[in-house]
Amino acid sequence: MDKAEFPYVLEARNLRKSYGKGENSVTALKDVSFAIKPGEFAAILGPSGSGKSTLLNMLGLMDQPDSGEVLIAGKKAMPLGEEARAFLRNEKLGFIFQFDALLSEFTILENILFPALISTRAKKEPYSESRKRALDLLNHLGMPRIAQRYPSQVSGGERQRAALCRALINDPDIILADEPTGNLDKANGEMVFKDLEALARRRLTTVVLVTHNEEAALKASRVFHMQDGTLSEAVIRV
Repeated sequence: MDKAEFPYVLEARNLRKSYGKGENSVTALKDVSFAIKPGEFAAILGPSGSGKSTLLNMLGLMDQPDSGEVLIAGKKAMPLGEEARAFLRNEKLGFIFQFDALLSEFTILENILFPALISTRAKKEPYSESRKRALDLLNHLGMPRIAQRYPSQVSGGERQRAALCRALINDPDIILADEPTGNLDKANGEMVFKDLEALARRRLTTVVLVTHNEEAALKASRVFHMQDGTLSEAVIRV
């Protein structure tokens, strides 16, 4: 599918989510709606407890709202069964988290390859092609030397940049990033953001960044603010 086929690659429509019951009920999302075009870099700012992570879980199809809808490349995700949602996650979404979540017993290259090896694309694509794509990503970031090293043998910044390669290995339409530099020092954090921005632009990949770091949000083309479960667009840059 052409990434520009749909006007919006990611849509949230009136998402609502509550946890608990009765007096203990907490509303995490209150009619959240927005739409993101292909290639946009959107940042969602907000303090802890504002609903950012809950929203990201909905957008990543890892949780379901009480009501509302998520559309990915024009396809309604909520009516799908778990297996179909898992397929959509693997084919259309890439994830980057605060901690790199690399598996210590596997090399950096093997970690990057995992999403490719479990994708439907793997049935049609030789392993050599998947491996080449992984190495190309590492080469683009200037890190070919770490391909055969283990996570314990590289720096935190290199691990997080390797996690970025892993998120991009299936050429997803959307990257969902949850505080991807929260565990890094300023220099490494800036490097990860620079790589994320450049790779997303080159591949026309949409990025949704969830963070409480206002300085990090300056990298985005659109900025949303989340407070008490509600979302509003704070800044639009051209």
